[in-house]
Amino acid sequence: MDANCISKRRKVKSMETVYIAGGCLWGVQHFFDTVPGVRTTEAGRANGTTNTLDGPYDGYAECVKVVFDEKCTSVTELMEHLFEIIDPYSLNKQGVDVGKKYRTGLYSTNPGHLEEARALSLIHISEPTRPRLISY
Repeated sequence: MDANCISKRRKVKSMETVYIAGGCLWGVQHFFDTVPGVRTTEAGRANGTTNTLDGPYDGYAECVKVVFDEKCTSVTELMEHLFEIIDPYSLNKQGVDVGKKYRTGLYSTNPGHLEEARALSLIHISEPTRPRLISY
């Protein structure tokens, strides 16, 4: 792998952002901090109906903002890494974390990222008797 892809200090204009949900956000963040090509991660939440942490659960998913260098990695590679740590067939849970906020997903404002993730999930998790439970 190119040494520039390993260094987190590299500043380039090829940065892309996705939001990855796969259970407890702290474990997912820690895992993606080690993935080559990932520049920064930030734990948070996505797809809630409010912008506040106050009040009842609003439908959000725990997730990690992953900023990556598209010259060093891709959405496909990030999804392959995600499949190392999650069960794509678990509905609203990963491991001991249970509830809608622990659902699995990949979110992005770039439609190309979502198409790439959907295509990969159709290839890698295609058991006809088990539904894929990844949201996009």
